[in-house]
Amino acid sequence: REKDRNPKLLTAIEEYTPTSSSVSSPGRPFSPTGIAKVLASLAEIGIHGLKPETLAKLIEPDGMEPALVIMADVRAYFQVAYKRFADNVPLAIDHELLWGVERNVLEALNMGLGINGENGERICRELAQENAAIAMRREELTKKLERMLLAAQQLLQIGF
Repeated sequence: REKDRNPKLLTAIEEYTPTSSSVSSPGRPFSPTGIAKVLASLAEIGIHGLKPETLAKLIEPDGMEPALVIMADVRAYFQVAYKRFADNVPLAIDHELLWGVERNVLEALNMGLGINGENGERICRELAQENAAIAMRREELTKKLERMLLAAQQLLQIGF
């Protein structure tokens, strides 16, 4: 933001190198210019050891600085709150859907299946009974296995 407010000064600070100051020529004394002149003047009044980058701190602070600090704090708070919310959603889903099934599962099965009622024995028999289509398929495969075993025995008898 400071660069937008005083681009000329900050550009001069960025481009400054100690060798870029004025160099004395024969017959002409050394006279610093620009950033070198400012640093020399500050040293003259007793402020020594300053680096060119510290000159940027001399720029008047932005009047909106407190508002920017508040906005940065609010943004940081929002980011933390958003992350915590995003972290808690899967935990809530896990707790309610996956672990929630564990609660009262036996009661739900008893009520849902109806095996404790007056028709409980018939319902249990039906649930334990094998599916007719599966039983038929198993029967066919058993007969086919018997035929193949018989064929294998006959092939062994004739020498194959």
